[in-house]
Amino acid sequence: MKTEHTPHVIFYPQTSALKKGWDQIARVAALTLGPAGRNVVTTNNISGKVEIQSDAATIARRIVALPNHAEDMGAMLMRNLIWCMSQRVGDGSATAAVIARAIFDQASRYRAAGANVMSLKTGIEAAMMAALDLLAQMAMPVRTHTELIGLANGITGHTGLSNLLGEMFYNLGSEAHIQVEEYVAPYLDRVYLEGGRWIGRIASPYLYTEPSTRRSVLTDCAMVLFEGDVTSAEQILPLLTLLADAPQAARKVALFAHEVSGEALGTLVANHQAKTVEILAVELRRAGVQREADFADLGVLTGATVLSFDRGQWLQDVRMSDFGLARRVEATPDQCLVSGETGASGGVQTVIDAHLHTLQTRIKLLPRHEADHAALVADLQQRIARLVGRVATLKVGAYSEIERQLLIDKANKALRALPLAINEGVVAGGGCAYLKMAQTLRMQSQEARSKNQEPSSVDSALSTQHLALNTDEWYWGWDILAAALEAPFRQICKNAGIDEPDIFVAATGKTRRKVAFDALTQQLLPARKSGHLDAVGVLRKALQIAVSGALMALTVDVMVLHREPKVMMEP
Repeated sequence: MKTEHTPHVIFYPQTSALKKGWDQIARVAALTLGPAGRNVVTTNNISGKVEIQSDAATIARRIVALPNHAEDMGAMLMRNLIWCMSQRVGDGSATAAVIARAIFDQASRYRAAGANVMSLKTGIEAAMMAALDLLAQMAMPVRTHTELIGLANGITGHTGLSNLLGEMFYNLGSEAHIQVEEYVAPYLDRVYLEGGRWIGRIASPYLYTEPSTRRSVLTDCAMVLFEGDVTSAEQILPLLTLLADAPQAARKVALFAHEVSGEALGTLVANHQAKTVEILAVELRRAGVQREADFADLGVLTGATVLSFDRGQWLQDVRMSDFGLARRVEATPDQCLVSGETGASGGVQTVIDAHLHTLQTRIKLLPRHEADHAALVADLQQRIARLVGRVATLKVGAYSEIERQLLIDKANKALRALPLAINEGVVAGGGCAYLKMAQTLRMQSQEARSKNQEPSSVDSALSTQHLALNTDEWYWGWDILAAALEAPFRQICKNAGIDEPDIFVAATGKTRRKVAFDALTQQLLPARKSGHLDAVGVLRKALQIAVSGALMALTVDVMVLHREPKVMMEP
């Protein structure tokens, strides 16, 4: 007998159950905020292993469903908000959750008292635009290695990890590609890689130049790129003939293809071992458009022509003009590192610069709503990093698997957030930047009310919207956002066991200095000198996502519940 799936429709104000679920997830996330944030014990949804987590996004991800269907809707809305923040920025998930909860809570009270939701919504959006302008004005450039370490420490809460991350980004810049790997030793380490990293493997162990370390290295060698399989001796004989006619010192070639096997591989190995030619054959392992991108990047970096089977180009038709030049090529069973042409000519460098500009433009134009936006951005950033030689490996080791995974998760958060700090600047940390923004919003709002006009900082398109709405309710939206901007600071104080946060709120408002709050010592300190800084990009995105999510939840008037809803699995 089939179970009936008749939906159950709930109208406002009975939709308050949505807020209960929303608040439950937000409360859990809020516990992780700040240097005194707590850990949460969870169970992995897939493996079933017990985990200790301090990352709000990972914790929210482990909450698959709430027992009450109506409350579960609100919980999943907050869960999605937190996860989106993590995927796009890495850090700030708990901050976004705290602000979103405060906005929804404050606005719900106004709504219950009879305020028009759309008037509140427009006022909150206008206040957010003003707040973002204030945030940009407060931004300070990142100047020193120490400031990067302080930022990393604010994200990870781990001194050793922060020291390494700060050093690596200081040396490599915001476009660095840092790969996090598990380390067998119980400590942290880093390795800077010369050139860029490609996912590939050496075609045969008989081509190793260093058998003890299972790798092969060629320096100042020719590069040949073929998008296809190399299987027959006829395919590679013309290449070997060209090399045989070259001077002895120039008889070195790195051949990149989809696969190198059969007679072709045997012939290459025989010539390599006979020292007729120094040969390194590499198989690129990514598939589809990603492998096409790998070949394209290698071609740009080394000046080699990418010969493609799909375009009717054959390896046996290769000419000397198709060769590229590489300063160094290193291949192992897992990866390949390539450094570009030594002393690249102006023409080659121009091609590289144009290719970099194209990749950077693609990042800016990627639609934010795409489900795989974060993965696409990460892939493009990796391609940029390897073209400019900003590649490194962060090795993470610990005494237990749980501790190691916790450190890896913290490192991955920092890897997404630190480039934003370098590119957009920093502000005073510990929630103080949001406090200053809240105080300025209140001042602008009060001054405008007394003059019966819009705050001067509001965008012209938004400033006229409230004319058709209730003006008082529009200003209430400003009050709501100002109160919400104080919420992260108050939550940090709560997590640190501080009972009177208003003392620090007032002190922050009175000083004109750029001070940050240290919850552990309960002091207001000079932001730069103490190293208590927050990335502008993280705070900006946290505010935008929090406002968007809270307004979406606030404007829900009807909930349609199914008797047997499908359980949401991990995103």
